[in-house]
Amino acid sequence: MDMKKYLVISLVIFSLAGIFYFWYALQMPITKVSQEKLFVIKSGEGSWSTAKSLKTQGLIRSAIVLETYWWFYGLDTKVKPGEIKLDLNWNTIKIAKYLTGTTFITNEITVQLIEGWTNRQVVGYLKNKTNQALEFEKIMKEPGSQVIKHYDFFADKPAKASLEGYIFPDTYRLFADASAVEILQRILDNFDRQLNQDLRSEIKRQGKSIFEIITLASIVEKEVAQNTDRATVAGIFYKRLKIGMALQSDATINYITKKGTTRPSAADLSVNSLYNTYKHRGLPPGPICNPGLAAIKAAIYPKTTDYLYFLTTPTGEAVYSKTYEEHLANKHKYYP
Repeated sequence: MDMKKYLVISLVIFSLAGIFYFWYALQMPITKVSQEKLFVIKSGEGSWSTAKSLKTQGLIRSAIVLETYWWFYGLDTKVKPGEIKLDLNWNTIKIAKYLTGTTFITNEITVQLIEGWTNRQVVGYLKNKTNQALEFEKIMKEPGSQVIKHYDFFADKPAKASLEGYIFPDTYRLFADASAVEILQRILDNFDRQLNQDLRSEIKRQGKSIFEIITLASIVEKEVAQNTDRATVAGIFYKRLKIGMALQSDATINYITKKGTTRPSAADLSVNSLYNTYKHRGLPPGPICNPGLAAIKAAIYPKTTDYLYFLTTPTGEAVYSKTYEEHLANKHKYYP
C-alpha cells in the first residue's frame, strides 16, 4: 500500500472515530441510574467555563463536544445562571438544552427570591409556587437541628432567632415535588457559598459575628437601593454605633409596622419594640429582611466618611449630611 492510500484510509478511520466519539459523548449519559447533582452557574459565566465545570464535576463526557453543540446551534450565548439540579442519567444534549432554556423539565419550578424580601414575603410568594410554603414557613421560624446543623455560619445566631436574613435572594430551579426541607437546604447551601471564606475571615478579623453583619446588611438593603450608596450608609450606621447614637433607621420601623412608607409617622416612631431603632440604641434583635450580596459586602467593607446623617429622596437618591442642621435642611428641601 502506497503512502497516499495509507494516509487517506487513516484519515477516514480517524474521522469516523471522531464522529462516533462526538455522537457517543452527546447521546450517552454518564450513568443510566438516576442521581441528582446540584450545579451552579455564576452570573456572567460563559459557555466554555460552564462546559468545563460540567466536565470537572462528572456531569458530561466532553466539554469540547458540549461547547461545539452550543456553538453550532447558536446557544453559546444563552447559558442561564442559577442553581440547577441536573441528573447523571441526562445525556449532553438534554443538559445543553436545559441550561440554555430551550427545553424544560415538566416537574420543575423556577423560584426567584428578591433582595430585601422578608421571610413573610418569601412565604407569600412561595404559596403560588409550591404546596410546601406553610411547612417552609414553619421550619424557618423554628428550624430543626436536622436543617441547620450542617451550616457553621449559624454558630453565632441566637437560638431563638428565626432564619430572617439567611434566605439568600437568588433564582432557584427546583423540582415541583421538593420538600420544604429540600427547598431550605438549597437556599442555605447558596448562602454558604456566597458568604465565602474571604468574607468570613474579614468578619472574624473585625471581631464581628456573621449574625451582626447580616443584621446590619438587612438594614442597609432596605435603606438604599443603589449599590454605590450602600458602603457609605453602612459606614454611617457603624459610626452611630461607635458613638452610642441610635441607628434611627426608618426601615426598622417599617419592619414593625409592615408599612412601606419612606417617612414613618410620629405614632410609628413611638411604637414599643426592640426593633425601634429610634428608641433603642444598638442593633435590633435580628435582621429585618434577607439582604443580597452587595448589602452584605457593604456591611463587611463599610466606607469611612465625615457623614453622620443621610436621607433618601422621593426619586431614590441618597443625600448625605455631616451635621444635624444640614440634615434638617435637606429634609425641608426634599420633603417640604
